[in-house]
Amino acid sequence: CTKIGISSSLSGMMTRLRMVVWVASLGAVASAGCDPPADTTWFLAANHKTGTRLVKLILKEWRRSEGGMDFVDASNISPKHVEEARENGYRIFEWHHFNFPTASEVGEVLGDDGRAVLFFRDPIEVILSGYFYHSTSTEPWLHQPVAEMTNYVNLEEFIVDLGRTCDARPANDDAQTIACSAKQKLEDSPTMTYAELIHSFPQTDGVIVEAHRALHVIRVMNATKHSILGYPVYAADLGNVMSDFRGEFRRILDFMGVDDDDIEFCLDLAARHDLSSPEASKGHAMSGRLVDDRAELHAVLLNSTWFATVIEPLRHDMNYTE
Repeated sequence: CTKIGISSSLSGMMTRLRMVVWVASLGAVASAGCDPPADTTWFLAANHKTGTRLVKLILKEWRRSEGGMDFVDASNISPKHVEEARENGYRIFEWHHFNFPTASEVGEVLGDDGRAVLFFRDPIEVILSGYFYHSTSTEPWLHQPVAEMTNYVNLEEFIVDLGRTCDARPANDDAQTIACSAKQKLEDSPTMTYAELIHSFPQTDGVIVEAHRALHVIRVMNATKHSILGYPVYAADLGNVMSDFRGEFRRILDFMGVDDDDIEFCLDLAARHDLSSPEASKGHAMSGRLVDDRAELHAVLLNSTWFATVIEPLRHDMNYTE
C-alpha cells in the first residue's frame, strides 16, 4: 500500500469533519476473505461515541484475512481526494466524525458507485459514554484550554449552548444552575481545560455539562439520519451491535455485498470484539463505568426538564424512545 498525499486545505463539508480515514486497496481475492465487490466504493463511518474504535478494530481483523482489506491511515480526505484515491484503485474508506447535513452532500461523497454504512447511537448513551470517557481519557484536546480550541466546532457550540441554557427563561431546573456555573468557570479561568471543567463538578452535574458538549454530535446524527434517506446507506446502530453483535454485522456484511459463503468466516474474525462478552468489553470506552453509576446518571438525564426540552425531541426524531 502507498500512503495517499493529503492536502491540509479542505473544502465544503469535509472541512468540518476532522476525519480519521482508513483506505483499503484492492488485493488478490482468496477463497475466504472479507472484501466487498470490487466495482463499488465503500464508506464506513461512525461519530463520537457511536463505535469509531470498534469499527477500526473489526476492519483490522478483516484486513488480516486472506484476500482481506489492506488499510493505510490517510487523514483529512476531501471529496476531491476521494475521487483521486478511487482513480488510483482505493475503494474503502473509514472515518470519524461524519457530517451529512444535506442530501446533496451525501451524493457528493458517494458519487455514482458509493455505498455507506453509518453507525448511530441513542443520544442518551452518547452522553453517558462521553462523560465516562472524557473523565479518564488522555486525548490531547481534553487537556488544552477550552478558550484556545477555536478550531473545534463542537466546543464552540458547547459554549453557545451553555449560554443559551444559562439565559433561558423560564429556568430549566438544575441544568440552568449547572450551565451558568460551567460558563462562569470558563470565563474566570481562560486556561481551564474540558477535563478540568467536568472534574470540577460531581458526577450528577458533570453529566449535564457533557450533555451540552454532546449536543453538536446529536444534532449531526439527527441531520445525517434524514439526509441519507433515498441513498444506498445502511444505518447501523451501536445498540444493536451491543445486543446482537453477529446479527447486526451479518446485516452489514450482506449490505456490503460480501459473499454469503464468507460472511460467517468474517463474523468469526470479528467475534473477539463482541462487546456483549465481558472479556471483549474489558477496558473498552463503551463499557463505561460501573453499571450503578451509569443507571444513576441515566435517571439524572431523564428527570431533567432541560433534557426533555432540548434533547428528547432529537431522540424522538431519530426513533430512540424509552
